[in-house]
This record gives sequence, C-alpha cells and structure tokens, in this order.
Amino acid sequence: MVGTENGNVISCNRKGKTAAEKIGTIFKAHPSPVVGLQRNPGFVKNFITIGDWEARIWAEDVKESAIMWTGSVTNWNS
Repeated sequence: MVGTENGNVISCNRKGKTAAEKIGTIFKAHPSPVVGLQRNPGFVKNFITIGDWEARIWAEDVKESAIMWTGSVTNWNS
C-alpha cells in the first residue's frame, strides 16, 4: 500500500503480471496528501491513514469510505 500526494491510497499486488493486476484498489482517503499509512498487524485487512489533520481507519472490504475517523481540527487557538 502507498499513500499519494493527491490523498489517495493505492493497494498493490506484487505478484500481478500486468499493470491492471498489480494495482488492486484505489481509496480516496483524504483531500490533501496522505502523510501516514499503517496496516493493522492483527487484522491485515484494516489500515489507518493520516492526512488533513484527520486519522481514518479503513477496511479493504469497504471501499466507499472509512469505517471510523477523527474530527478535523480547524482552529487550534479556540
């Protein structure tokens, strides 16, 4: 898995023979760059992304949106 500057997370398969087989799923994770990405070592289908002042937890089975996320911090001086 890799996070991009466009806010996407791309899940890849190293054993694929063609380009279409190598790129598995593209998650639209954040509106800004993904700065952190980590798989859950106990449940490998789950992963967390960090970007745009939010953390989001994803499941590979649910491609539409994150299954859990933190609130966005908009004003630190409040």
